[in-house]
Amino acid sequence: MRVADPSRCAHLFRFSVCSALPLLFLPLFLTAFSPNHTSFKFPSIKSHPWPKVFRNKAPANAIDLVSKWLRYEPKSRLDPFESLAHPFFDELREPGAKMPNQQPVPEKLFEFTDNEIKVMQQKGLTKKLIPAHLMKNYAHKIKL
Repeated sequence: MRVADPSRCAHLFRFSVCSALPLLFLPLFLTAFSPNHTSFKFPSIKSHPWPKVFRNKAPANAIDLVSKWLRYEPKSRLDPFESLAHPFFDELREPGAKMPNQQPVPEKLFEFTDNEIKVMQQKGLTKKLIPAHLMKNYAHKIKL
């Protein structure tokens, strides 16, 4: 099993964020620097589907993840734990997963703090985020 090249994923994310940030934060910027400006009407711009934006240079699950990070409404965006549980990262949790350099995925990647485990349990994501083959390391911390 080979994990997607992290440098390509990072490039994809940077491109997405740089393209979307001006639109996401324009209303906040306008109201913060102009207290008399209480409303902003966005110009009508035809939307483009994410696959068209990325021109088929990214896997579908990567596009899905980025689209969930870049939603206009902050409350509808994925939080960090929901992001880690996204299918884009499933490959990392499989036994025997390899990095692009053919080295095994470091177990340190799955070393979570007590607080992180608590949040995972509150969100019901513990079994998703901690690979089954590493769950034995957390048996004393997790209420299953």
